[in-house]
Amino acid sequence: FLNSFLDEFGYYETGRRIRQDFINIFKFAVKRDYIQNNVAREIEPLIRTKAIESHPAITELNRISEFGEVIYKLNNNSENIVLAIAIKLLPHVFARPSELRRMAWKDIDFTNAQWTYEMTKITNGFTRKTMRLVPLSSQVVSMLRELYKETGEFDYCFPANTQVGYINKKHLADAVDRCSIDRKVQSIHGFRASARTYLEEIKELGYRTD
Repeated sequence: FLNSFLDEFGYYETGRRIRQDFINIFKFAVKRDYIQNNVAREIEPLIRTKAIESHPAITELNRISEFGEVIYKLNNNSENIVLAIAIKLLPHVFARPSELRRMAWKDIDFTNAQWTYEMTKITNGFTRKTMRLVPLSSQVVSMLRELYKETGEFDYCFPANTQVGYINKKHLADAVDRCSIDRKVQSIHGFRASARTYLEEIKELGYRTD
């Protein structure tokens, strides 16, 4: 019943994270000999009862010109430099929006044209940290050098007056909306799917999809 209730009202992800929080808390206690066993691991993992809905993304080969129009609109936006470059990078680096928003200058290697950052992955209830390396094209390096002149004194590439110190999801989404891009067709989360599909389908590009 709990599985169905959480999933039906859109709280599956919340429930999954709460379970993981309990596991991490008890793991902390076990390491410090406060308790002997991590009983939180006995909590049954939640099971989805509804199909996972993918984020809207243009992926069909016969719509590649439509995807090109999206990129054109992003490149010709009229935002301030922080948001302007943030949304321009969406189809370039294939990162999750949350990862892009917290891009930090310490993680950018201009010499080797790389962006390396730590990300969190949860697999079968276990949290692990892993490093992700993103090669940066000459276009991206050029945009970041331009941005550095404006925000290089901050920790984050896209600083904002928020609790975390960088732009939030609404900043990014609203900027895309102002470009007249229908997020029901191409969402800010959908650029990874578009890139993944086109890199796999268009063999002439010669890129490995991974």
